[in-house]
Amino acid sequence: MSIVNQFGCPQDADLPLRGGDTLLIVPPFFTATKPCLAVHVLQACARKAGLRVSVLYANLWLAAVLGAAHYAEIGIPMAYPPQALVGERLFARSAHGMPPLGHWPDRMLDPERVFGASETFRKACASVYASQTLNLTLAELQQLEERTTTWVDEVAVAIAPMTFQVVGSSTSFAQTNASIALLQRIKRRRPQVTTILGGRNCDGEMALGIASLDPAGEFLDYVFSGESETTFVEFLRGCLSGQAPSRRVIYGEPCLDLDALPTPDFSEYFEQIAYYLPDLRLQGDSVALLYETSRGCWWGQKHHCTFCGINVGSIVFRQKSPERVMADLRAFAETYPAQEVYMADSAMPRGYLRTLLPQLIEAQLPLSICYAQKANLSLSDVLTLKKADVYLVEPGIESFSSNLLARMNKGLRAWENIMLLRYARAVGLSLAWNMLWGIPGDERGDYEQMLALLPLMHHLQPTGALAHLIIDRFSPYFQHPEAYGVRNVTPYASYAAVYPPGADLEKLAFHFVADYECASHQLPDVMERLAQELRAWQKRWPPGSDALAVLHVIPSGERYLLFDTRGLPHTQPIQLLDREQASVALTVRRDVDTPEVAWALENKLGVILDHRYVPLATADPELLQAFEDTIRKTHKPLGTPGRR
Repeated sequence: MSIVNQFGCPQDADLPLRGGDTLLIVPPFFTATKPCLAVHVLQACARKAGLRVSVLYANLWLAAVLGAAHYAEIGIPMAYPPQALVGERLFARSAHGMPPLGHWPDRMLDPERVFGASETFRKACASVYASQTLNLTLAELQQLEERTTTWVDEVAVAIAPMTFQVVGSSTSFAQTNASIALLQRIKRRRPQVTTILGGRNCDGEMALGIASLDPAGEFLDYVFSGESETTFVEFLRGCLSGQAPSRRVIYGEPCLDLDALPTPDFSEYFEQIAYYLPDLRLQGDSVALLYETSRGCWWGQKHHCTFCGINVGSIVFRQKSPERVMADLRAFAETYPAQEVYMADSAMPRGYLRTLLPQLIEAQLPLSICYAQKANLSLSDVLTLKKADVYLVEPGIESFSSNLLARMNKGLRAWENIMLLRYARAVGLSLAWNMLWGIPGDERGDYEQMLALLPLMHHLQPTGALAHLIIDRFSPYFQHPEAYGVRNVTPYASYAAVYPPGADLEKLAFHFVADYECASHQLPDVMERLAQELRAWQKRWPPGSDALAVLHVIPSGERYLLFDTRGLPHTQPIQLLDREQASVALTVRRDVDTPEVAWALENKLGVILDHRYVPLATADPELLQAFEDTIRKTHKPLGTPGRR
């Protein structure tokens, strides 16, 4: 007979596990709608070596306990800002014996508490963060914390009697306290089990920070740091044969041949989501796969973006062969019900535009793909992505100021970002991007330029958020602060609210604050106007709307019609254009002192940016490409977005 606990979740006899020598736990608050790629890659490597590794999706179990809606609200970074550390707060008592929800939970969004000694961040962000609220009340969070505390014991009771000799957990983002709590309880009930912890929060010297949470090694035996496909297998072989390593922190090396890695098997995820969250599983577009086609960053290994927190030790770019990627995607399409694939790459290998994507177009797999991209894509590139069923691109736009983009080392100019927005709207490709402010060395003119530009762009897809710069570990701002005028780099003060005394916060933290000079910190009125402009833009793009604003050109006999529903002053909703007017509405011009450009500027069809005229209108891809081809033949080189 099935034994059911007070939350309606089956206990140990019914856990959907396959058994083996090793158990890897996916802790809260990893998303419920995707399998964890990292643990399944390790599992596949172990299986290839003849070792038996099972995966427990503890995150799905907790989602069933708390309710999928509550779980999602806690786990979505945009719903719970990173400075709140809500996920860590919910397990602070279970992991470290701290007060429920850690210290000062009623002030978890208070800039003075969050940013601590950083006067720059406190003053600059007070107005921004003061307006942020949590989707759940403090009383609701306290109730959820009570449930998580009891749930941790439920998991330990279920796992401890099993035959696993090694139990590990993975921590990235808000998973450290959940991992510590689970491993601690399991170790107490079964002291002979070997416990391990790895993941992004163990990268570099963060591994020593993790170790500081249990300095005596009472419940955490080993910490894995870096890419661990080789060291994990070596460790299991030694541990299972009675030859455990003497060093507590086990450092891995980057895998240089990604094709040599076995294909991950996600079947346990789908078994467990059917078990814990059957209603979610039945929503066809809710569940997606995670996959990687490359590691490192092809741009970052040459020009590390100043705010990017990819560890320099793993930033070296490596990619899978197109043939290997196609084989894996075919296997996924044949095996799993998910129809979406989120690529974990920092940026899609640019060569895939000529290799992998044409193969995807030909194969017509029943999969839609999300990919991160560098934003300097041509119209042809965007069309190729669309035809290959890439439905969502994360382009890292960040700004429409070339000065700010240069300060961030993005390798892009503002006009290229605008061109991508135009191409994406023309082709029907969705984008996900943020706008950053609070950049060291920024100037008033950077934001005033954007204030003039944004009202003209309501027909293009808006940003998801206006976000203040976060100084992440491993970023150039963190590694070389003096080069950017950054000083007094310290962890978020809120880390002290969720970790115990004695924890090495300098090594545990991933997010930091600092002091530095930048104009936007002194211009709250300008930043508020920018935020208002972005909100107005976002309101023009309600989810699922088929009545979005347009600035669009179509052929009409020998002439062209321009439709403009942006609603700007002194513009016409419909205009009949001749060919030259249509051309200037749709193509970049180096020569900005022409009657045609003056006409376009007067009608708010383009802007002067980066010493060129940049059009804002869209058209069907074929028409847009035809005009671009013509202008390329008859004018001097335009610097069309390309493949830098």
